[in-house]
Amino acid sequence: MAVILLWIGAQIAIYALNHIDHPSDGGQEKKVTWKSNVQGMSVFLFFGLLWTLKFIDDKTKFIAMASAATYYFDSNR
Repeated sequence: MAVILLWIGAQIAIYALNHIDHPSDGGQEKKVTWKSNVQGMSVFLFFGLLWTLKFIDDKTKFIAMASAATYYFDSNR
């Protein structure tokens, strides 16, 4: 959950790097123009999120397997 919340905060920060235009009539709508390098950072951050979540999943599986193997081979009758 913490990784997802950090990722959302980073995505908001990257989104704020774009050029934001306000309308001339004073309305509340904003027009965001994505810059190509900012869009690339957003894609890179998304793949970083996928990699981090997969790493945490595999790390958890490894800890479970190592714990089971240690218990099995170190226990006495």
